[in-house]
Amino acid sequence: MKTPFSRLGKIQAISLSVFLILLICWSHVTAAAPQPAEQTVSVFYKWYLRSLAAGREPLADDRVEISKYVSTPLIREIRQRMRSDEGLDEDYFIKAQDYLEDWERTVVADKALVDGGRALVVLQLGASSESRRKLSITLAREGGLWKIQSVQLLKTAK
Repeated sequence: MKTPFSRLGKIQAISLSVFLILLICWSHVTAAAPQPAEQTVSVFYKWYLRSLAAGREPLADDRVEISKYVSTPLIREIRQRMRSDEGLDEDYFIKAQDYLEDWERTVVADKALVDGGRALVVLQLGASSESRRKLSITLAREGGLWKIQSVQLLKTAK
């Protein structure tokens, strides 16, 4: 019976087989390893601020994209608040009514403090003392990925 390896020498066939097995195993390992919580926060905020700068409303215009980074319960809660009589006084994710231009250029996430399926990341937006804003981001595992669960403004001493 002829196989795809019939024309190869025995050592070449074994080497190719081992290589293919290792390649398959490596792809499973890398696919199963979620990005760190701080990377989730950093990637989300860079995307979110770019969207705002482009005049988009990420929660309404980019539902699929936002669901990659934000937990389902938080999305639901924000949408309920938006529909309520009180509405929202500020953007939930930046804790401000508007954003500053240098926030988009300066998104710095500290290393996450992880406790099981929960993580805490401190995020700094802005580079100058006038524009700097610090947020405390709580994340939880959802479907094996880190998702933003809550955002709090950190008060900084002037």
